Amino acid sequence: MEVRNEKYSACLRRGKITVVRLQQGKDRKLHWTFPSGGGASDASCVEIALDFLIYGTKNGDIVHYLLEEDAPLLSTTFHHLQGIKRLWVNVIGTRVILEDEMEHLFVYNPVSQETSLISETDNPDNVLWDSDDSNVVVISKGHEDMVFIYSSASVSPKLMFVGLSTTRPAGFVPLALQNGVLTSQQGSAPVQEVILETHKWIKGRVESQAERRMRFDQNIALFHFKEAWNDAIVLNEIEVWDALAKQALGQMDLDLALKACQQAKDVKMQMLLRPLEHIEDKYLFAGHVMTIFGEHDTAQDYFLKSIHPQSAVDLRMSLQQWDRALPLAVQLDSPSIHDIKWHYAQWLERKGEYRQSVMHYQDTLKVCLPDTPRYSQAKTGLARALIHVGDIWKGKQLAIECNDTRLFGECAKILEGLNLLQDAAELYEMGKQPQRATRLYIAARNYSKACLLVKELDSLMFYNEYGRAMDGERKYSDASAAYEAGEDFENVVRLELGPLNNPSRAYSVVYETKSISGAFLAAKFCKGNGDYERAIEFFIMAKRRDEARELAQLHGKMDVYTGLVVDIASTEERLTLAKYYESTGNYTQAGLLFERCNETKKALNLYLQWGSAEGIDQAIAMVGRLKAEELISQLFDFLTDATRAEKTQKHLQRLHTVLGHYEQATKAAKLIADQEREAGNYRSGHQLLLDYCRTLQDHGKQVPSELLRQLMLLHSYILVKTLIRLENHRLSARMLIRIVKNISMFPAHVVQILTSAVIECQRSGLKKSAFDYASMLMNPEYRQMIAPAYKRKIEKIVRKPEKVEDEEPLSPCPVCSLPIPETQLDCPACGSNIPFCIVSGRHMVLEDWTTCPSCKFPALMSEFLKMLEVEKTCPMCSQPVAEEDLVLVNPDLKK
Repeated sequence: MEVRNEKYSACLRRGKITVVRLQQGKDRKLHWTFPSGGGASDASCVEIALDFLIYGTKNGDIVHYLLEEDAPLLSTTFHHLQGIKRLWVNVIGTRVILEDEMEHLFVYNPVSQETSLISETDNPDNVLWDSDDSNVVVISKGHEDMVFIYSSASVSPKLMFVGLSTTRPAGFVPLALQNGVLTSQQGSAPVQEVILETHKWIKGRVESQAERRMRFDQNIALFHFKEAWNDAIVLNEIEVWDALAKQALGQMDLDLALKACQQAKDVKMQMLLRPLEHIEDKYLFAGHVMTIFGEHDTAQDYFLKSIHPQSAVDLRMSLQQWDRALPLAVQLDSPSIHDIKWHYAQWLERKGEYRQSVMHYQDTLKVCLPDTPRYSQAKTGLARALIHVGDIWKGKQLAIECNDTRLFGECAKILEGLNLLQDAAELYEMGKQPQRATRLYIAARNYSKACLLVKELDSLMFYNEYGRAMDGERKYSDASAAYEAGEDFENVVRLELGPLNNPSRAYSVVYETKSISGAFLAAKFCKGNGDYERAIEFFIMAKRRDEARELAQLHGKMDVYTGLVVDIASTEERLTLAKYYESTGNYTQAGLLFERCNETKKALNLYLQWGSAEGIDQAIAMVGRLKAEELISQLFDFLTDATRAEKTQKHLQRLHTVLGHYEQATKAAKLIADQEREAGNYRSGHQLLLDYCRTLQDHGKQVPSELLRQLMLLHSYILVKTLIRLENHRLSARMLIRIVKNISMFPAHVVQILTSAVIECQRSGLKKSAFDYASMLMNPEYRQMIAPAYKRKIEKIVRKPEKVEDEEPLSPCPVCSLPIPETQLDCPACGSNIPFCIVSGRHMVLEDWTTCPSCKFPALMSEFLKMLEVEKTCPMCSQPVAEEDLVLVNPDLKK
């Protein structure tokens, strides 16, 4: 083969190379033969670049020879492992691509004597270096041209793939490459020039931002940083500046990278790059760059080649890769070795390699001062690791020595995982985790400790856990108490009904807690023991109403069932119950249920069909609530029917009242009261008038004076016995005098009233009044009716009269303050009807005015307090009264 340039021609034949100078000159050598000096004829390929002769041999040598100086370059021979088959040299001879006998391609740098494999292709058709850009090379195979660029400025120069170009016409053989333009020819056809696709936008004209971006990308790929900078200025995008900075760093151009970061306003990257400005060692610089790029293995290799290999250790430490940092630290005898061991021990513990972590924790303890934080941390780590490897006693003792709450919890968790429950519980307790300690004490059957902690915790969950444990141990009383504290009432009921045989306690729990499950257990128990009423109740509480109804029907307890469900039953269920009671003749219950179902007409018919006083009262109450004309008319017709009118007068009066017909109600009340009074039923008449007066007061209506007068007379009659018990004969006599003045209103007991009046007046010194009433008794119509016990005494009063008596004490009228007799109820000056005291019968005075807390009728405070010493109820309404319940209406007047 023969190669030449403008100066030299070289011919390779049979392993020998003959070189001829094409330009003759004085004192210049014109002819060379290689290998020289009688060496073996094993040259296999040859190239000429400027004044350099480069050839390869079959035994793998690559030789550079400077023809101009006629002397071999220093260190010109490089030995490759395989024989050299082909060579391609760039225009200045500084880059060589070689193909060895295995048909693998390598790029060779004669300056650094380094080669690197080109893995993208083997056995190319041709290789062309760009004559204008000595770092660009095209490797052609078939119709494809692969474009590469040689990264000469990087720490480890290498050939980098740029892109694939398919613009060369098929069948054309590449001949030359100049500034991205590929010249090719097919046979004798004219040569053709095409622009490589990797240079398309560099060679062409750009008209848009998108095209400019593509040109920028091609420029930085080919390391045309000046042109790329110009495009970046125009584009002015952060992504563009980041790409330029990264590519510049790859080529160790720190200044350009910093400028790009400034343009991108990437302060963080600037802070990372500024410290690199003063680094002169290229390997150290490259290591930091690779660290920034995240290529940590490459960075470590560079750091180890640099003047500061400790940076490799620092890198692994910063990455917390302690398993890789420790061998490096040992290799370099780094001062960081103890720090790494400490972190490595923690890392091993987290990975679960506890035996190795024990060793490194122990090494850390040997070199640390006892009172330092690291010593404490290493000790806690060693405690955990020892427990993990089974040295329980030593690990536990170390934990106790450390006295660290968090460590107690960590060690306890490890022991729990090893099923050493007692040890774990103790450490949980020391670590202030009583919940976990309690659970483990229970699991370890240490119930005494568990009980103490359960009481401290006062937690429902732990009470129940303890209860289950006691239940399992058949300590039923303790279990029941724990369940109750934990509000597990079902189990409380189960134990009280079963092993503890205390049904009453179980029932109380169900009533108090309304536990559904507990009620069901109680219901089944009661059913089994024949207590059907209680069983029905508990079935209802357990929301098992069907079972309750079946049981009630089976055992004739429907009244019990109905009473329990009537307020919670649906309308449909109430209607079913109503029909059931109607069919059994229980009209009261049927009526009530029909009323609750809004079947009011049916309910009224049933109430009236029942016909009793209670049934009529229910009918009146219903009609009063509803006030429906149809129902009112039906009830009036029933009550005014001639056959039952006499028996239903009270009901008619009550109906008028509930309907608000107060005028009719008043007339009816007066009529009924008159009938009761004339029949001698004074208390019944009194109660009827009192109830009606209170009804009127409750509805804000004024009580007619005639009703109040009748009530006053009846109440005066009733007061007599109370005053006699209190030995207040003076007032009892005055009450009887008041009654005698109206004796026609008490026809059933004229003689008895006159007799009592005579006796009480005689006792209290009212001699004249006693004589007058005794004289009345001597009339023929009364004389034979006097009780024998009093007859002689009364006759004596008449035969020997004493007509002298003291004047009645005076007290002021509460309206006009005129002093009038204390039992006189009308004022002659102002004409007022004065309210009477329900305790003494006297008229009221302002300064001693109080009222009964229940019926609100007035009373004299002083008289009420005296009466309460003997009687504890109100003489008007018979309701209990306490002294502290009495309050003066006008306390200022008392002062």
